Amino acid sequence: MGGTDRKIANACKGADVAVGKGLAVQGKIAQEQREVAGENVDKWLSKLGF
Repeated sequence: MGGTDRKIANACKGADVAVGKGLAVQGKIAQEQREVAGENVDKWLSKLGF
């Protein structure tokens, strides 16, 4: 995220921000294997408790 996560955490004191737990999806996967990308998003959200 290039530090954006820390900026959000600093700007939103007291908010529950998942700093350091971002999701990375390769563009090729997102474009050509959407089902795989969706599964990765679902797993990521599940690990965050959503």
